[in-house]
Amino acid sequence: MEKVSEAAFSSYVATKDLIGHILDDHHISFAFCYLASHFALDLVDENDVNEIMAHIETHRKELVEAISKND
Repeated sequence: MEKVSEAAFSSYVATKDLIGHILDDHHISFAFCYLASHFALDLVDENDVNEIMAHIETHRKELVEAISKND
């Protein structure tokens, strides 16, 4: 479990330094860390992460609306 947490956190910090503005959104930030942890477990590959993140970024408004419905 520590490996997964470390992978998510280190990926977040490294990416935040490169493209920080995207990760200012807590929904995107959560999705990124979630995917980074799955990448560390070899459940997804880099291509999967990139595709999913691109989809999330493109459809951010729908994501926020779906989350808001459950609050």
